[in-house]
Order: sequence, then C-alpha cells, then structure tokens
Amino acid sequence: MERWNKVDEWKSTYGGLADNLFCFGQDLFGVQFAIRRRSEVVLFHPESGETVLLGSSLEDWASWLLDDLEVHGCRSIAAAWQDEMGPLGYSQRLVPWRLFTLGGSYDFTNLTAKDAGKCMRIRGPFAQRIHELPQGASVTLGIA
Repeated sequence: MERWNKVDEWKSTYGGLADNLFCFGQDLFGVQFAIRRRSEVVLFHPESGETVLLGSSLEDWASWLLDDLEVHGCRSIAAAWQDEMGPLGYSQRLVPWRLFTLGGSYDFTNLTAKDAGKCMRIRGPFAQRIHELPQGASVTLGIA
C-alpha cells in the first residue's frame, strides 16, 4: 500500500485529484477505495476523478461492498472474464479501450488486462480534463 500511494506511482497523472487519498483497495476496473482526511471512506473513479462518500469507517465500506457484490464487487464480470480469458495477475486490472465515461461498454471486446498502475496512469490525464465538466458536456480528444 505504501508504494501504491506514492505520488510517482500513478497519482501524479491526476493533477492533485487523488493527493488527499490513502488508497487501500480497488475493484476489477481500478476504482479505488480510499480513506480521506482520516475520517471518511470514499471511492475514487479513475476516469473522472470523482469521489463518492461511502461512510466513516471500514465497516461502512464493507457493508456497502457486501450490499451488492454483483455491482460493487464486480463478481459476475470477474468470474466471466476468468472463465473466458483466464485469471488476472495479482497486479492486473481491466481497462476499457473506449472509456466508460465516453460510452464504452463492459463487453470483453472493449476490455484489456494491464498492470494496475498503468491503468491508472492511462486515465489520469483524461480525468483531469473532464473532472469539472458538467454532465453531458462535449469532449474532444486529440493527440498532444
């Protein structure tokens, strides 16, 4: 966890959006579970940089997770991926070719397995660009 939370691991690509988070876990797609300000448990969306308050304790987080393992724990898609594509390595997560926030699907043709740090670094610059945009805003992608 110490290495994962170092700024140069992946957080630097988020331009400060993840700096106040201590990440202790992540789901199949790299959604981070984190402690913020030593008093809140949040999830951090890697594509938007948005945080969502889950509660004030790890018990609150566990209750949220167990409340809907299909959605919050990605149980079905993880099992289906393993059955069809084989198990992910310990440090691997799934990242979409077309980002979910841009209409990408959870279909396996839109997903690839990559190192978790790389998955985060891929999405960091995008999250910086869209973080403050209103829902439904137009986004233009280009090559720098």
